Amino acid sequence: AKGDCRLLTTAATLGAVIDSCAKAGLPEEATKWLGKAETLGVEANSVMYTSVIDAYARCGNAKEAAAWLGKMEFARQEPDIVAYTSVIDSFGKAGLADEAVAWLDRIEEAGLKPNVISFNGAINACAKAGELAKAEQILRRMGAAAIQPTSVTYNSIVSAAVSSGRAVEATSWLRKMEKDSVLANDISYNCVVYAFAKSGDLTQAATWLQEMSSAMIQPDVISYTSLIRACTLQGKLAEAADWLVNMEADTITPDRIAYTSLIAAYGKAGHASEALRWFGSMQAAQLDPDEIAFNAMISAYARHGDTVSAATWLDKMRESQVRPNISSYNTVIGSCTRAAEADQAIRWLDVIETEALRPDVISFTSAIAACLAFAKRRNQRRGRELAEQLFCRMLAACIKPDKFLLKLLSREL
Repeated sequence: AKGDCRLLTTAATLGAVIDSCAKAGLPEEATKWLGKAETLGVEANSVMYTSVIDAYARCGNAKEAAAWLGKMEFARQEPDIVAYTSVIDSFGKAGLADEAVAWLDRIEEAGLKPNVISFNGAINACAKAGELAKAEQILRRMGAAAIQPTSVTYNSIVSAAVSSGRAVEATSWLRKMEKDSVLANDISYNCVVYAFAKSGDLTQAATWLQEMSSAMIQPDVISYTSLIRACTLQGKLAEAADWLVNMEADTITPDRIAYTSLIAAYGKAGHASEALRWFGSMQAAQLDPDEIAFNAMISAYARHGDTVSAATWLDKMRESQVRPNISSYNTVIGSCTRAAEADQAIRWLDVIETEALRPDVISFTSAIAACLAFAKRRNQRRGRELAEQLFCRMLAACIKPDKFLLKLLSREL
């Protein structure tokens, strides 16, 4: 508004407005106000440019953050360590290690000294990229510059080891962290727990969770969920359930991910009663099931060819205002295959299109398989005719059959 603009007659006032836009994560607004400086008779200064760079960095837009530092230099405003560090941080958030390190080098080329935040940003970029060796190299540079690493520094190094799939090295860095009198926190331990859980070493993951407690650091939902998911991936469903119970005993409220991991695992295994039990526990905890949880329930019944229950859960999904996706429908069609219900499979294929979704190769393959199962068990001629019709419909929809379907058709027709 014009009235507002008249108030922005000093660099300090305009700078404060641009800075507030940056902190609110509104880079376009920050840029707009910087552009008004000349119109308002205010000379844009380095603080204003730095705020715009920070605005883009906060949003993870590394390209624009770097571009604005270039514009800052073009406007003959000398970037300070804060401006450079914001650019490094933006590349760190994007996991662009080479670019972050290059900007760290540019700080020194500009005659400035990187600070702990600059180094941490570059190490974080390496961590996200899984570049452990590069992260360690930056840490050595940090030491050579006589800058004391912080918990953020070490946590990023531990994270880099985790991203690289090196659980043992992650533990070594946590030990070094403690040896250097840098306080390890929940992030440090959770990284190590996750590292072993991810590698499938459940014993070590559990050991580190216990060590976390021994260090007087309360395990949290992330700690337990890492173990729960690792157990489900290995098919150790009872053990996963025990960890969720332990989690509750430790006065930690399981989140949606913890419950959904269990529901999905039991559903995939076809254990409908157990999946249903944990689905009920999730609702009792006042957590709204998402599409993964509902799809798991559909799958639990579909694996037994229980088309009625699978369809019922798809209806419940709709009633809960959770929109079924193509996987939901494909799973129901899959249940028709096991039950050799050709007409039901075709009906569900039609329903997909009425829901503004596009059947995919799995949709058609499952429906064709249902028709061929119908041909084997009930009516050979009609089942084959339906399968051939669906195959023609599939080709007309420009959906390319996969090797599995072609092999199935060559064997059955």
